Amino acid sequence: MGVVFATAQTSNPSPYCASSYTSTSLYPEISRVELLTLANTTTHTPSPGYTFYNNLGPTNLIYGNPAVLKVTFKNVDMETMLKAWIDYDQDNVFETSELVLSIPQGSVGNGMAVVKQSTINVPITSAAGLTRMRVSLGWHYANWGNSTFRLDSCHTALTGDGSAGETEDYPLLISFPLNVREVGDINRIDIYPNPVTDVLNAKGLDLNSIICIYDLRSVCVSEFVVETGEEKWNVEKLKPGIYFIETKNKKGEVNRSKFFKE
Repeated sequence: MGVVFATAQTSNPSPYCASSYTSTSLYPEISRVELLTLANTTTHTPSPGYTFYNNLGPTNLIYGNPAVLKVTFKNVDMETMLKAWIDYDQDNVFETSELVLSIPQGSVGNGMAVVKQSTINVPITSAAGLTRMRVSLGWHYANWGNSTFRLDSCHTALTGDGSAGETEDYPLLISFPLNVREVGDINRIDIYPNPVTDVLNAKGLDLNSIICIYDLRSVCVSEFVVETGEEKWNVEKLKPGIYFIETKNKKGEVNRSKFFKE
């Protein structure tokens, strides 16, 4: 399912969970978020410390093209923590598996301008279309010096907990290059399991056909000859990602399929 975006920034997180803090007038403060075409500079967000910047056009993340998320924040100390999530499956929930940036307490440092970044790679299991990214920065002065405070995507300020911080949401567009999702050929190789971790199986192959496994650069990374018609190939050493498997028999007939290496 997709997310419908309005045309002006809002403090309404729906259909996602809310995020709030006891104090937003002190520190810390998210001052800039950058991701490809996104470059948003902000100041302190009024209570409850949440803004959805849906007035900004969605940033386009493309499968196979790594992108760097960079967050600048200030007025921070060692008690501060920073996290970011992308709702890859578009279920309106930021799961732990969708965490794309995590800076724990003790790793932030001190200062008026701290920058942290991470490289984002869109998973093949993502849903194409509009979705959302959430960036949260939290500080917990009521529990100074201990690890009681836990910053999650639905942080709720509790009475007396003393949490300060901000949460910012941004629209994203996830897309896939042509021929990545579907091969488009009539003849498909019957392969399994898919996704695969170590051994890829195939059946119904013509004897003495040549098999090539291609990566997204169209480079044949592995080549085999069909010996029995039902083959097994160890693909454990392949890097995670999308691959195409192609067979060509003596008549020049070509069969293709696509698989994902975990």
